[in-house]
This record gives sequence, C-alpha cells and structure tokens, in this order.
Amino acid sequence: MEKASVRIRPLRLAFAVNPKDGTALMRVFEANSVFWGGPYNFVLPLFRRVPDRYKEPYRKKIKATALVQGLVEAFQPDIIVEMEPGSTAFLNFPKSRTITFDHLLSRDDRGSCSYGVDLRTIIADLYETTFRFVQRHPPEVVIPTSSDARYTPVYAALFGSLPEKGPVGDCAVHFLKALDGKRKSFAAADYTKLLGHKYLYPLRVAAHGLETRRNSWSIDSKLYYMDERSPLDLIDFWNLRALGWDITPLPASLAPSLTGFCEEFIEKSYRPYPPPSNAYHHASFLCSPSSSQADMQAFVATLKRPQQSEPHMAVTIDMRVPRIWEEWGRSADHAEPQTVTESTTSV
Repeated sequence: MEKASVRIRPLRLAFAVNPKDGTALMRVFEANSVFWGGPYNFVLPLFRRVPDRYKEPYRKKIKATALVQGLVEAFQPDIIVEMEPGSTAFLNFPKSRTITFDHLLSRDDRGSCSYGVDLRTIIADLYETTFRFVQRHPPEVVIPTSSDARYTPVYAALFGSLPEKGPVGDCAVHFLKALDGKRKSFAAADYTKLLGHKYLYPLRVAAHGLETRRNSWSIDSKLYYMDERSPLDLIDFWNLRALGWDITPLPASLAPSLTGFCEEFIEKSYRPYPPPSNAYHHASFLCSPSSSQADMQAFVATLKRPQQSEPHMAVTIDMRVPRIWEEWGRSADHAEPQTVTESTTSV
C-alpha cells in the first residue's frame, strides 16, 4: 500500500487595524498569542495616506489603497479580521473570508472555537506529552511583562500577551495551571534574557509543533533599531518576523544599556556557511524610519567585533525599508512569505 505525506497548517490571518490605534494593536498581539500559528499571522495597517517611511524618491508615487492591497497580496491570508467592522470594504478581497474581531473570538455552544485552534488544545497536547512528567530541566513558563509600561507593546509583540478576562480569558487559566506558569514582570532591558530556550512564553506555545521554511534568501540576522512608542515600528517588526526574517527588536532608548547583548549577538551570528561556500552569516542592523540612522550608526561603531573576523565583515548596516507591498520588491528585498506547516504525517 502506498503512503503519502500530508502537511497541515494553521489558518493564516491578517488583522486589519488602524495603524494609529495602539489599543487595537495590543488586542491583535493578544489574539495572536491565543491561536495556533499566531506568530505567523500578519498585521494589515489600513493607511489613508502613504506614510513617508514607504515613499521612495525618484519613483512613481503609490496610492494608499494600492499599498494596502499589495500587502494583502504579499501576506496571502485565508481570512482578514477587521478590528473595525467594514473597514476593509475598499479591498479586493472576498467578503466571505472577511470577519470581525469579535467573530474570531466567538465560541459555539460547546465552547469550541469558531475559527482555528486555540491554546487550550495546544496546552492539552503539551501537558499529555511533556508537562505531566517530571522534567530534569523544565523551562520556566511565563507570561512576561515589562516593569516600565512604555515597553509593554514591545514585550507583547515579542513574547505575546494573554488577557485575564473576555471570551478567551480561559486560555490564560490553562496556560498558568496546566503548564505551571506565572505572570512575571521584568526590567525593560531584561527582555534579552527571555530570548534563550530557558523560557516558554505564549507566542512560543502558539507555534508548538510547527515547522517553517524560508522562500527567500537572506544571509544575516537582524537587530531592528526602533522606537518602542511607534505603532508602525511594532507592525513592521511583527510582519518581518512573520515573513521569516531572523529579527530581534532593539529599542533605541535601551541600546546604550544593551551593548553586551549586541556584541554577543554579532559574535554568535558570525559563522561560515558549509563548504564549498566562502560566504559568512553575519549580523545586520536595520534602522526603523522612526529612528535616527546617524544615532544607530554611531552606536554600532562603538561595538566590538569578533576577533576572527574582518571588522567590516562581521556586521553590516541595512539602509532599506523592505518593499513588501510590491512583488518585485519582495523578491529584491528577500521578503517572500515563509511556508508554515505542521510536522509531516504519513497516511
């Protein structure tokens, strides 16, 4: 009897949000922390005017509608979730695959999700396979927050956030009880300590059992020098990570206190590709349009380079704004969406 390999994947959602609405953006981060595959969903900013950050000199101007439509084509969502009902009526997207945020979070009379798979199912699997046994080196299960409210959105975008109340508030209960988790506050700059494998947080649980495959080529790991107060910076970081970039936020206000982290990041990133290639993987600094290129370059100049490297090869400065909304731009900037699937199952 012949066998076939079947791959399944979670629903791919795009959350349509007013890019100036920080409260709505936090709700998007919470929702993506609740659903399986949430870290690989996208945030669709509904621009009325094209922000200066996306305008290119010497090129034909693009209309806001065309830019948003281009993002939809790039993200290829199964469903668009409207944070404000009717907000995407101008898009060329099937109305049958457009739902409201409240509809996404709704449950049927048995308590099952109307769409997708939420953390309750994932946590049940983790408990049965791992957490009901005594582990020699168990991870620390946390819902991390920043002690400084200014960095709360960065923490939510990087690690996830689970609401205590509302239609999906029970997901937090399962997370805390079944996985023996806790809510924990960290100093703002301590987010770097959570990036290792010691910690298990909501967005990592939401990606449980999923494999990714890049569909575009890139040779660097990025630190995103950004303004933690800018919703557009948060949206750009989220979407670039969802596309498959190896990217970590570096709030400009915290950079001076994270010199050691940045130098370690550069050293770990600098490694040769297997022969016969003579190229090196390296670290790259990408500056958000909300931040100062000059300030970032001055900061990077102070950082030590690995001893075995040429100073100009171990780290680079990336000056571009990835043109996700244009097909040729996605190809040129290595920003094609990655493939996300569950592990192979034979049938």
